[in-house]
Amino acid sequence: DSSGLLPGHGGVLDRADALLPLFPMALALSAL
Repeated sequence: DSSGLLPGHGGVLDRADALLPLFPMALALSAL
């Protein structure tokens, strides 16, 4: 159960699903 790592956020996987659309932008910024 990964929900203990981020209490109140539904767990790491739910956080990843919420941030998934931001990954390409984050990769582009990190490439700078």
